[in-house]
Parts: sequence; C-alpha cells; structure tokens
Amino acid sequence: LYGVDIDESSIMNARMNVKNATFQCASMYNLPYQSKMFDVVIMLNVIPGWDFQTEYNQLDLDDDELRRLTFDEVSRVLKSNGTLIVTTPNGSSEYYKNQSKGKLSTLLGFLNGYEFKVYGWNNLLKYKLMVSPFIVNNLLKSFSWTRFVWRILLKNMNFDEKYSKSIGIIAKKKLVQKLNTAYEKENIS
Repeated sequence: LYGVDIDESSIMNARMNVKNATFQCASMYNLPYQSKMFDVVIMLNVIPGWDFQTEYNQLDLDDDELRRLTFDEVSRVLKSNGTLIVTTPNGSSEYYKNQSKGKLSTLLGFLNGYEFKVYGWNNLLKYKLMVSPFIVNNLLKSFSWTRFVWRILLKNMNFDEKYSKSIGIIAKKKLVQKLNTAYEKENIS
C-alpha cells in the first residue's frame, strides 16, 4: 500500500495511523513511482478544481490542464489492465447547483483507454417521502453503521445525473499490446 499527499502533516498523520503502508509527500502531478507499478489506483475526491482549490499551484496551469496532468500521471503508474477507482461530487446534482464541480461528461473525457462502470451515491429520492434530501442524507449518515442503511445505499448506486450527489467510477485500463515487428514480418512473408 502506498499513499501520496502534498501536505506533510497529512503524511505524518497517515504514517501514525496506518503502519503497513508507505507514504510520501509528493504531488499528484508528478508521482514518485515507476511506470506501470500499481494494480489499483484509488482517487477519492482529489480532482483538482472540483474537490479542492488550486489557486496556489506552482505549475501555472489552469484547472483543466491540472486535471489532464493528474489523469496522465495515474495512467502512467497504473499497470495495463489495472483498475482505477475515482469519486468526485456530481456537478449536475441539485446539491451542487451553484458550485464549481465536475460533470460526468467531462470526467469521462479523461478515461480514454479505459472500460468503466459509473455509479452514483445518494440517489435516494424514493425513500425521502416528502422530506428534503438534506434531512434524508443526515439521517442516513447518523445510522450509517447499520446494515440496513448500507443495503439501501448499495442498492441505489445507480447514477442519476440530477440526483446522485457523487460520481463513482470503477475503470479498467485496457491492455495495450505492442506488436513484435520481427515476428510479424516472419509470419507475413
């Protein structure tokens, strides 16, 4: 297990709480790992400009360029046929109408070369029964330790662009096969 964060205090906290992992203070735009090193990369609410403000970035790139750089780095360190797990707030949701959050169509643009399935969190309107989504979500958070609530959440992980509070994607990097030119020439002739 490996973890990266740009904030040294977060790394120190992680090292104290998780003993069987290696943590490094580093930027997601320049990951300190070899190419094709990981079977799985997990990005939970860490997309530049959507999940955190990037006004102090030292690369002098806009948020779109930082997002592209991030996904390029993740693709570089992920093995062929590796799995990428991504979550981020759903910018099309009624919860984030007035905030700068990503939309599914934009997120999918970063996943060329991946096969994926899209999930959504908090698509619970059929359970709200004339109660605001805020109240429903806070009640569910209060009882999140119960199996009953987890069954409801897991059953309702289908993505609904208007009502899902978050986007979750599990993506499999497609195998890239390089052709052996010598072998090809031998079999063609």
